[in-house]
Amino acid sequence: MRPRPIFDLSLASPSGCASGLLFAPLAGRVRENSPWALGYTALITTPMKLSFLGPRGPDNMDPWVSDGLMVCFFWWLFSK
Repeated sequence: MRPRPIFDLSLASPSGCASGLLFAPLAGRVRENSPWALGYTALITTPMKLSFLGPRGPDNMDPWVSDGLMVCFFWWLFSK
């Protein structure tokens, strides 16, 4: 019998899902109060304009990162 991946084991139970939901905001708080916060902010506010999108496109990387993370989350959610 093949062992299940760790990721599936941790999110398979209600307590595993709850711990994941509690860990995400905690990780965000740690990141925003860490020395990496300024570097991350500088990275996501880097100007990035794609000419073929014209004025409808976002001005920096923040919307690209947010939308990309949401795509990954919903892809994972609906693949279950």
